[in-house]
Amino acid sequence: MVFIMWQDIIKSNNFKVSKGMEDADFWLIAINTIEKIGMPVEEFGKNHIGIKILNTEKIDPKFMYYWMLNLYNQGHWKQMARGSVQQFITIKDVKN
Repeated sequence: MVFIMWQDIIKSNNFKVSKGMEDADFWLIAINTIEKIGMPVEEFGKNHIGIKILNTEKIDPKFMYYWMLNLYNQGHWKQMARGSVQQFITIKDVKN
């Protein structure tokens, strides 16, 4: 059995990751408190990082949403957050 790491999947050409992307499948909260940073949401926000699945035949957008929710619940984005008053993550953080 072959295990694929989530980092390898997100780095593939199957995704578009960008801010201001209104047609994304879901978004990650990019600027907020440490408790909310990186939380996936299903509503567009101008400062959210949008994730658009380009190859929906290989990757289900709902599956990826819940996969990112799992990463958020594990505290993954808290480790990457920067800032003092407002915490933030970048597009590069998501891509890497």
